[in-house]
Amino acid sequence: RCAEATTPAPVRVAVVQGEATTTAADRGEDTVDRYVRLSEGQSADLIVWPETAIAGPLNRFPFRQRQVGELALRKQAHMLIGAQEREDGRTYNSAYFIRPDGAIAGAYRKMDLVMFGEYVPGRERFPFLKRYPIRPFDFTAGRMRALFAAPEYTLSPLICFEGIFPEQTRQICRLGAQLVVIITSDAWAVGGHEAQIHSAVGPFRAVEARKYLVRAASIGRSAIYDPYGNALAEVPCYQNGVAAAVVRRVDALSVYHFWGDWPLLVLSLVALVCALSQARRGTFIIQT
Repeated sequence: RCAEATTPAPVRVAVVQGEATTTAADRGEDTVDRYVRLSEGQSADLIVWPETAIAGPLNRFPFRQRQVGELALRKQAHMLIGAQEREDGRTYNSAYFIRPDGAIAGAYRKMDLVMFGEYVPGRERFPFLKRYPIRPFDFTAGRMRALFAAPEYTLSPLICFEGIFPEQTRQICRLGAQLVVIITSDAWAVGGHEAQIHSAVGPFRAVEARKYLVRAASIGRSAIYDPYGNALAEVPCYQNGVAAAVVRRVDALSVYHFWGDWPLLVLSLVALVCALSQARRGTFIIQT
């Protein structure tokens, strides 16, 4: 009985990938309608859509707010969806967390922006850049990571570029994330192998964190990984579909997230000192 009481409750997760083919456009669906349709058939506690699944600022589109809010209410599920956010003349690349009652519980604003993809340094000083296909406006970077709480888990999202590096995942886990979620668009990778290469970082982040990791991508690969990097469910690149699996919250920090890179740095320093010491003693033998 004690073991049952301390075992984290299962959480059913559905990851929706809906921008990989033109078949939906042939049916006259827009992107959001497609995500709604793919989500309708799921029985999940958490539904995740990728980065910019909704084009434009969700906080300024009442119709879209009602649309996703009604979906969350019908499914009685939390949702994490990617969309822009506009406030005080600034635009953010955000992840919105929506409660089962349809209300927006909060939003995470992407902190680590991609140079020349999401902002152009010194844009006003280099007017010749307007000749090139560069985004005509700059996103504003968020100021802090976010934790979103549901009854059975606490999750923290990362957006696209942020999921490539170990440190960002370590930051959110040290803040208290029990489930890691990465949302990404990957629209820039259409027609190449970049989407597959980019998606390969998911298992690494799961292993480093020793937590379940959810990755939602617009064109793939969307997947759910266990704490050992095994894919529990996935949608291949360039296909539309839903990856669904049961996950559980994990509270403990992994050894790597507890210590960080310090053990490796110390060992590297010790090795360097030993090498220099041996070199001074003239013990290195050069063979020809």
